[in-house]
Amino acid sequence: MGTVRKSKTLQEPELRSLPPMEREVYFKLKLITTSFTIIAKNKRRVNKMDRKKVLKQQYREIPIEAGIYTITNKKNGKVCVVSTRNFKTINGVKFSLENGGYANKKLVEEWKEYGKDAFSFEIVEVLKPKEDPYYNEKEELAKLEDKWLDKLLPFGEKGYNNRKN
Repeated sequence: MGTVRKSKTLQEPELRSLPPMEREVYFKLKLITTSFTIIAKNKRRVNKMDRKKVLKQQYREIPIEAGIYTITNKKNGKVCVVSTRNFKTINGVKFSLENGGYANKKLVEEWKEYGKDAFSFEIVEVLKPKEDPYYNEKEELAKLEDKWLDKLLPFGEKGYNNRKN
């Protein structure tokens, strides 16, 4: 009985020269290795899908928090005070700045001039929700923003915010 080469795929003339029993063994081995390859690929695909599902679920479980954050230009010290009802939106703000779609045009200009590495984002205060039935998150957030605008004075040469009338 001859030996079947495992490392290379046999060509048709070589297969014909094998005895019928060895040819059958060759095809069975080929089928098994192909099956294992398919199973391994599918397993990687499933693991990747499971990982995506886990990451999505983890993202959903992050509590939605409102508050104030700053965007600071590390090159010139200018600051932008921003309020948000959801800190998860900070990534969207970064995307908008990258693409020039952010509402604060002075900030967009300097983002393009200095690059994203020249800026830092910092959460300065998280709004603590109250159980009061008359609690208005939007109003409380505006008060918190005013507090930080008064504290940091990010206007003119010191920042990117505009004074409120």
